[in-house]
Amino acid sequence: MSIVAGLKVDGRVYMASDSYMAVGESILNTQGAKIFRIENKGRSPILLGVSGLSMIGEALLKHLDWRSAARAKNSQDFIWFFTQQASEVLRESSLLHYDEKERSEVMGGSLLLAWKGGLFLVDAGCTGTELVTYGAVGAGDNAASGVLWLLAGLGWEGERAVRAAVDAACATNPFCRPPITVMEV
Repeated sequence: MSIVAGLKVDGRVYMASDSYMAVGESILNTQGAKIFRIENKGRSPILLGVSGLSMIGEALLKHLDWRSAARAKNSQDFIWFFTQQASEVLRESSLLHYDEKERSEVMGGSLLLAWKGGLFLVDAGCTGTELVTYGAVGAGDNAASGVLWLLAGLGWEGERAVRAAVDAACATNPFCRPPITVMEV
């Protein structure tokens, strides 16, 4: 598991994650990237934050048409395009499975996306939502969300706030550990 937290401040989006790698209940003594910056030749860059299976991020980075996503005219078009294409990519990569309880296809994780000053949550069912100010996904997301709520209200600078949010998640959940990575778009 892992934690990814994001915050919108003055037209910028800051995203932070831990670097902890685990498989089920097993702790790996390695660190891994959870946030990826996708550059789009002359278009707005996209940040992808992955909580859960690292294979989800790998499949999306390799197979999603990021240039088309970056050509979206607005945030609704962007999240619609992303979720449609992500579902297709994950299905073809055998990373979506049918959940009897949910009665739908689900992936083994959740995503945060940042694009053109917007912050988006993609849940395990590949449903996308634009977030108003902040969001967190993964282990310790409640602690991280609480810290983001508090620090955004106090006017903290974005990088410092998301770092503090992930630090709180790491302090309260055994499936999050430093070092912490921060990126912005």
